[in-house]
Order: sequence, then structure tokens, then C-alpha cells
Amino acid sequence: HIQSSQPKKLIEKALELISVLASQKARTFPLPEDIFQVVMDVHSSFPDLLEHVSVVLRNLLISSIPASKQLNFESLVTFVTDIIDDQKNSLALRREACAILWAFTGRQKNQSQQNLKIMYKSLLSMMSLYNGEQQTYDSDLQAVASGALSRVTEIMGEIGLQMDLKSVAELMHLLYKILENDIDRLELLENILDAVLHLSKVDEEFIIQTGGIVVVIDIMVEHEQSESIQERGCRILAVLSSTKNIQVNCCITETDGIDMLVSSLANFSGNNSIQESACKALSNLSVDSEARMLITSQGGLMLIINAMNSNKDNMDMLEACCYALQLLISDVDEQMLSDPSIYETILCLMNEYPDAVSFQEKAIAVIQCFSMKNKEFKDRIGKAGGIPAVVRAMKEHLGDEALQTRGLATLWSLAVLQANQIEIASVGGIGPIVNAMMLHLMSASLQKQACGCLCSLSNHPDNKRLIREAGAMESLIFTMWAHYNSESVQAEACKVISHLAVNVAMNEVMLASLDEITCLVAAMRRYPKSERCQEYAVMALRNYLLSEDNIENVRNNADQLEQLLMSAASRFPEKCSERANQVLNTLMAN
Repeated sequence: HIQSSQPKKLIEKALELISVLASQKARTFPLPEDIFQVVMDVHSSFPDLLEHVSVVLRNLLISSIPASKQLNFESLVTFVTDIIDDQKNSLALRREACAILWAFTGRQKNQSQQNLKIMYKSLLSMMSLYNGEQQTYDSDLQAVASGALSRVTEIMGEIGLQMDLKSVAELMHLLYKILENDIDRLELLENILDAVLHLSKVDEEFIIQTGGIVVVIDIMVEHEQSESIQERGCRILAVLSSTKNIQVNCCITETDGIDMLVSSLANFSGNNSIQESACKALSNLSVDSEARMLITSQGGLMLIINAMNSNKDNMDMLEACCYALQLLISDVDEQMLSDPSIYETILCLMNEYPDAVSFQEKAIAVIQCFSMKNKEFKDRIGKAGGIPAVVRAMKEHLGDEALQTRGLATLWSLAVLQANQIEIASVGGIGPIVNAMMLHLMSASLQKQACGCLCSLSNHPDNKRLIREAGAMESLIFTMWAHYNSESVQAEACKVISHLAVNVAMNEVMLASLDEITCLVAAMRRYPKSERCQEYAVMALRNYLLSEDNIENVRNNADQLEQLLMSAASRFPEKCSERANQVLNTLMAN
């Protein structure tokens, strides 16, 4: 009927019938391939039926199949944006055109960049026109147009389409005007926040530059009890804070952003999206000391732990929470850490996800931060099962350098206590230390942590033998060869050798290999001005010479040693003089 040039009244009825049929929830007939073009062509013959045409298009689009071949996207976009851009059209018709774009972009995601830019510009221009400055503010138009805009920006975010600064600034200005005129219309605010969120994924710098942080937080403050608003606000703040920009963090901190994030965690514990986004945002913000103070003072620590317990299957969130806890624990008052559920939760999750290497590394970092607070926390961690958890992670993920380095640093801290020294050895922790040294030989940082760990463990007499039997001396020699140009590594290795050389409790002196003596002499020669290198090398030599069996190996380096020992005694008399003279006297006497 429509194509056969029927009278206007009949075409009008046909359009109404198509609209009704298309709006049925259970459509059982296929759409004609050219239906959209036929409907749009009605406007050419009967311009006054444009509103009917718009309603039919909207209903057809709502029921259309995604990626439908019946649609000519460019033709439809041009048709609809022409309606929106023409100020001669009634407000009702232009609002209906916005509804068409809303339906169109909601069902048809495969849009060209050009079409997206045209739709964005058209929608934003009309919304700006009726924001209360040029024309009377129109709430219903803003609500429908913002719905379409949220869909358009969603696709833009998915394909990574960036807008220019001016376009983003216009959106931010519009948002301020909506706050002035329509602060209580939630669906409108939700749509606009969705648009900001989508643009934040590709244009975060522009959002930040144009005041997006402040206006988003203002909306969150106005609707603190609205779950939908808080969810969107938390997601936006999580994206923007991920830039790790100091100015961004300061802006969020100084404009009630942390208050809103913590409040959302507390008020909407059942909303996983809020919990994840708020925790990620707090994790990003925790790099700033002022932010850490605010988070902990408002109970953020326990809220993060609660979020972890409620979202155990969200690994991204768990990692973000661990990072936040690591930073927060580092400078929080010890009284605020009295609740054992913090580290107990971390250890429980470590046991639950043994194969998640990135999470394990971040979880160990939290344990390390606890351990470094004081001896009481070292004891608590040891009694809570922290040592087996760390050792197990190191055994399971031997090839991961970051985890091994973190694990070694944690064991070093825990090994300050004698009870923990025993525990580390009893759960097989010495072997993984030596294995990490051998596998990651070229990592100076890891080698220093490993040496420190072995040094602390060797304070227990039973561990000295276990350390040597695990091949630690061979590892130390390789370490000193590989890091000959690292003063700190040489010093730490010399210190370990000095500890292992003698076992006073067992009245034993270890047999020294020629390689061990050579490495000690080389360290003294390479770093004559390093007090630590000289002190521990001289101490190791003196300890070895407590046994006559070691004299011959030491004497093989006598030509170099005499001058090196005299130099050490002269340069560092308090640390080296007595032991250096003991070595010299022993060599001369034999």
C-alpha cells in the first residue's frame, strides 16, 4: 500500500499498523528487506507524516536483528540527524528522532566512526541548545537524547574512538547545566554518567581537563543513597584514577571522592560492581599519603577486606585490593591493624588460589608489610600460617622473578624471630631460596633479598648445616661472580659466608673451598672503600681460619691478602682492625 501511491490517509493507517505490529514482543513474521527505506521515503511525498514515520522507525529498530541487512546505516543516520538538526521541526518530533537513534545504536553496534561522530555531534548540539541558556530547559528531551548519547559513546568506547577536547568540554558543560536544572531526575543523570564513563575509557585526559572529576563527585554527593548513581560514579573514578596522575588523585581526594568511595563500599556491600570499582579506585589513590590517611581513618581497611570476602571469584578485584592494602598498611597506625581478619583473609585466599601467580605475589606483599611493622606482627604471621603459604607460593612459581623476590623479602623479615627461623626450615623453605638464587642469577635485587634471608636463617645453629647442604655456598659463589660490579650484592654475600663459616653452638668450622676464599679476596680488592664489604670479608676469613684445615686455601691468596687486610684495618679500624690482625697473625704463624 505504501509503495503504490495510496492516499495519504491510507498510508497513515498503514504506518500505524506497521508500528503496532513491530512493537509486539513476539513478532512471528520476517521484515521485508527494504522496509526501512520504504518508510523513510514516505517523508518525500508526505512531509507532514514525518512524526508517524519516526514512530514507525523507532519501533522497527527496537525489534530489528543486530547487523540486519535490511538497514542502510548511513542513510538512516543522515535521515534522523537531519530531523534533529532542523530547528524548524517540533520539539516532540526531534525528541522522537533521538529515540530512533537510541533504539538504533542499542541494537546495531557495528557503526562506522563517521556515523558515530555525526550522531554524537547532533545529539550534543541539541541537548546544549535546550540546556537553559539559549532555549528553555527541556527535561524530557534531555532524558531521551542522553539515552541515545550513552549508547553512541558506548560504541565509541568499545572501538577506541576519541573525540576532540572541545566536544568533551561541551559534554561537561552540559552536565553542569543538568545539575543546575535537573538534579533529581535519576534516569537522566544515569545516562549522562554512562556517557562520561564510556568516554573516560578513551578520552580520560580530556575528561580530567574539563572538570569531569568534580562534576561526577558532585552528583555522587547529591545522590549518596542511589545505588545506580554510586555504581556509575565509582566506575568513572576507578578509570580516571588509573592514570596514576598526582593531580587527578589530589582532585579526587580534595573533592569528597574518597568519602564517596568508602561510603559506597559500606552502603552497597551486595553490589559487586560497586565493590570492585570502589576498591580499584581506592587502590589507585593509595599511592598518595594524604589519601591513605583518609581511607584508613574512614574504615577503608576493613571495608576492603569485606569486599574481598564477598567477591572471592573476582581476581582483578582481589589483586587491586591487595595492592591497596600493601600501601595502606605501610604507614597506618599499628592499632588499626589489630584485627587478625586482615592477614587471615589474605592467607585464606592464597590457599584458595595457589595457581594465580600475580595474586600470590601481591598477597605476599601484604604479608611482608605486616611483618615489617614490628616483632609482634612477625609472630602473628608465623602462627597464622604465613610461612607455609609464602614457601608454597615460591615452590609453585619458581620461574616468576617478581614473586620470588617478594617471597624472599618476606621470609627475610619473618626470619628475624628464632621461632620463624625454625618454621621456615621445617616447611622446606631453605631449598626454594637457593633455587631462586640459581634460576634468577642475573637479578641483583633478588640476590640481595636471598642473601639477607639466608643470613637471618643462619642465626639458628641447626639451619647452618641445612643451608650448606642445600647448595647455598655454590649459589653464593655464582652470585658473586655474576654481580662483581654490585657493591651491595658483594657485601650481602660476604656477610652470609661469614655467618656460615662457623657454628659456635656446634663448635664447628666449615671447610672452605678455594672458590669461596677467592670470591672473598676479590670482593675486598674490588671495593676497598666499602666498609661492609671489607668488614664481612675479613670476618669470613677470620672465621674460616678458626680451623687449621682451611689455612692452606687461605694461604694461596697470601700475596694479595696481606696488603688488602692492612688496608682494611687502616681504613676501617673499628670494624676490621682486630679481625684483620688475627688473620695476618694466623697466616704468619703457619
